Amino acid sequence: MNLAQVPAKLMKTTSHLATPPHGFARRQAPLTSTTGAVPRAGAGRDPSVARSRRILGLLGLVWVFAMGGAFAQLASPPLPENLTYQGFLVDANGAPLGTNAPANYDVVFRLWADPLSNDSANNLIWSEQQTVTVDKGYFSVLLGAGSSYSSEPYPKLSSTFARPDANARYMEVTVLGIGPASTPNVTILPRLRLLPGPYAFLAQYARAAGSLVTASNQTVLSVSSTNVGINTASPSTALEVKGTITATAFAGSNATFSGTVTAPAFSGSDAKLSGTVTASTFSGANATLTGTVNAQTFSGVNGTFTSLNVNGGLHAKGGPPGANDNNNTGYMFSAPGDSDSGMSSSAQGQIEFYNNSSEVMRVKDGMVGIGTTAPGAMLDINSKSQGNATSGGLRLEDPSDSGYWNIHPWSVYFNFFGYTGYLDYLVFSFGNNETASSPVYSYLSTSTTGLITTSDRRSKKDIEPMGPCLDRVMALKPSTFRYQSAPEGTPVNYGFIAQDIEEQFPDLVQEMNGLKTLAGAGITAINTRGLQELTQQVRQKEERIQHLESEMERLKSLVESLSRDRAADPRRPAPPQAADR
Repeated sequence: MNLAQVPAKLMKTTSHLATPPHGFARRQAPLTSTTGAVPRAGAGRDPSVARSRRILGLLGLVWVFAMGGAFAQLASPPLPENLTYQGFLVDANGAPLGTNAPANYDVVFRLWADPLSNDSANNLIWSEQQTVTVDKGYFSVLLGAGSSYSSEPYPKLSSTFARPDANARYMEVTVLGIGPASTPNVTILPRLRLLPGPYAFLAQYARAAGSLVTASNQTVLSVSSTNVGINTASPSTALEVKGTITATAFAGSNATFSGTVTAPAFSGSDAKLSGTVTASTFSGANATLTGTVNAQTFSGVNGTFTSLNVNGGLHAKGGPPGANDNNNTGYMFSAPGDSDSGMSSSAQGQIEFYNNSSEVMRVKDGMVGIGTTAPGAMLDINSKSQGNATSGGLRLEDPSDSGYWNIHPWSVYFNFFGYTGYLDYLVFSFGNNETASSPVYSYLSTSTTGLITTSDRRSKKDIEPMGPCLDRVMALKPSTFRYQSAPEGTPVNYGFIAQDIEEQFPDLVQEMNGLKTLAGAGITAINTRGLQELTQQVRQKEERIQHLESEMERLKSLVESLSRDRAADPRRPAPPQAADR
């Protein structure tokens, strides 16, 4: 049988449509055979052929579609994936099928995108097989409730209306096993185009509408060219939202936001945000944000952000910043800040910090280097230059006033007594007291031991010689002691007690945090002055001793002279004898 030659036989329609569908408003000729001859009743007629003719006559169908709102709206929970499909079947003589008892037929329903083409690869959209029960001519099925047929496509019904050509859908019906042995499956032609119900025409206006408004005419959703706006009538980007967005996951590439976005996961490549984004995970390659991002994990490759609050991991890639706003940095600053300052990482276990496109600090393998790219200690500081406190080193400021302490290295080149090279010093000073007009500082030297202190006359005033102090020195009480915090059995210290010194030399004793302190360097000067006094006294006594020794030598010479004279003249009296002392 040539299916293209099988006409449809007009049958009675149900009352679901006000008028019959196009092409079914009149009766048509009975079904014909492939030769075009119409078999007649009477002798010589094959009963099986007659029976097939009657059954084929049943396939002259009028389809009535009661298409619910399954694809006209979205609801929660999801609507069923079904279409109601009803019809009334009669044979070629107009008699309803299943007049005496219901009868079952295996039927394949197909949706095509073209009314004539049999190119199933491109135009067959959906097919399904069902067993249809006909009772007194009537049948009703739920399309989508059957099963797939052969290898033909069987997607969800709703997806067949999601394609750009969804305005053209044609239903085709094939009844299985009712034709002759050579062509047992009979397809009814022509295919019937699916038509909308009356209120479905509203969808046409919705497709052409430029905006969705509330009852008070406030714009909720607008479309401008290919841009979509929410709460804005003139979107300037693919998606522009003014308001708050709350979602379980958000993807807004090339979108613009001026409100708040709250989502566990945010993805917004090339997005422009002027509000607040709160997300556990934020990904915003090339995004621009003038608001705030609150995230536990953040990825913003080449992004620009005014405010960023991260409670967790912050990840960025890039190289060191360049001059003139030529940045390729993991983290950088922009106007009105310094656009060529920031930080990056060029190696494993390493972070570099830049200022004015020059590296100023590096963290490497747990060590911090300032002014050096190869720190060799937990904190390694390489001064920018030698000379004074402002050229490098540490400054410790007093929060209660403007004073500060300086600690910095200093080196001096020597060519002295055959020695050529640098001597290195570690300088301690207070405030700006390392100038020629106020050279007050102390330092440690690699060539000597102990703390060396400035003692130039030019750095001092009110200079007076010390008075006698030997008696007070003699009153001092050198002691051995241990500090209260020292464990028992540790070696003793040798020194003085501040209160003992204070009794004789109160200027050497100060008080801090309720405890006496001692300026130990002053003891040296006091001991020196006492030693000078003691030396003077010793010298005076030595001079007295020398005078007495000279007098004794004179008397001894006189006695010896008298003894010689008596020996020469025995009549002379004996010289007097020196008394024992």
